[in-house]
Amino acid sequence: MAKQGLRLIAVNVDDPAARTTVYSFALAKGLSFLILLASEDMAGTYNLLYRYLFDRRRDLGIPTSFLIDEEGLIVKVYQGTFSPGQLLADLDSIPRTPKDRVRKALPFEGTLYGPGFQRNYFTYGVAFFRRGYLDQAVASFQRAVRDSPDYAEAHYNLGTLYLKQHRIAEARNSLGRALQLRPDYPSALNNLGLTVREEGSIEEAIGYFREAVRRSPRYATALQNLGNITAKRDVYSTLRKRSSGPSSVTRRIQRSTIAWDGVCTERRCGSCA
Repeated sequence: MAKQGLRLIAVNVDDPAARTTVYSFALAKGLSFLILLASEDMAGTYNLLYRYLFDRRRDLGIPTSFLIDEEGLIVKVYQGTFSPGQLLADLDSIPRTPKDRVRKALPFEGTLYGPGFQRNYFTYGVAFFRRGYLDQAVASFQRAVRDSPDYAEAHYNLGTLYLKQHRIAEARNSLGRALQLRPDYPSALNNLGLTVREEGSIEEAIGYFREAVRRSPRYATALQNLGNITAKRDVYSTLRKRSSGPSSVTRRIQRSTIAWDGVCTERRCGSCA
């Protein structure tokens, strides 16, 4: 199979403490391919990936195998055991164009009217975020905005996760893009306010919080942030003559308690989770 460019990797999802047992088994069976010992997080990530491949949201069964192409995309899923001959046949017929993928995936011939088939990376991102897998969530939202550059909610979610990871420049870019696409987006205004506050732009942050409240007068999170940062700015401004200067005041405001909104869970949402 190596001649066909196939590389085999096995992932063991038993307790990582069973390293010796796995090693002894591989040695006894003469296994020469790479075997990874999955952590709990790795196993959870694969389970989420599998669940959202299918509409019925099934958990990952053991054994399950994935045929992955050169771009890291899943081509086919094998549940249970399968023959080497079947794998070789699938390897020789990997679809290379969207048209070929549709033809392989659908059980009948026909003409598709409407937008093409796409993987729902937005849903993947939300699922990974809810379970605490932030790196995987970021990767999913990155794919979502690559496939749909005008997807405001995906840009917002990506920027919000960048903010949570303290990737401030990237957060500003993504949240700014979300606002370009959807100016009436209070959550993006709030989180952009948090982003520029991290950069030390206190007055600019206040402006974003005020605009969020103007667009959504009952938006409690933005009201809280506006009240907190404005009050602390006014209090700390009196300390300037006794401090080392405005930069000291700015650092005190940056350390103050501020609330951020989480990711949006729907394509056009009015609230965030």
